[in-house]
Amino acid sequence: MTTAPFVSPSLPRLHSARASPFPKPSVGSGGGVAFPARTYGSSLRLRSAVMSASGVGGNGSPMAPEESTVSSRLGEVKRVTKETNVHVKINLDGTGVANSSTGIPFLDHMLDQLASHGLFDVYVKATGDTHIDDHHSNEDIALAIGT
Repeated sequence: MTTAPFVSPSLPRLHSARASPFPKPSVGSGGGVAFPARTYGSSLRLRSAVMSASGVGGNGSPMAPEESTVSSRLGEVKRVTKETNVHVKINLDGTGVANSSTGIPFLDHMLDQLASHGLFDVYVKATGDTHIDDHHSNEDIALAIGT
């Protein structure tokens, strides 16, 4: 008894072992464009840096609210467990200032990078059982920041 090989109805049939369901890319002139440009219409246009910086949005209103009307985006969490004692403060509208003391030098470095590249103000003070392992401190600091 012979059985026919299973052929999936949803997949294209390949005529040889080296055939591919994807078209071959054309190289050189006259072969067409591999990725044609998309046209999005006139509603999406780039504005100059001067227009964006000056706050002109087409209707005369500023792009961002004034400093006096912006509420502060601050967060503060204190997390105390059997293994750690963590205190975190974050200002999402900060200037990139970091003050980190975790007892784990690489984590302090990464928190500094988070602050400087994200322009957050980050304050982290943590003590924990780093003499055993730094896992609990890393975990609890991450949980506090994520809260």
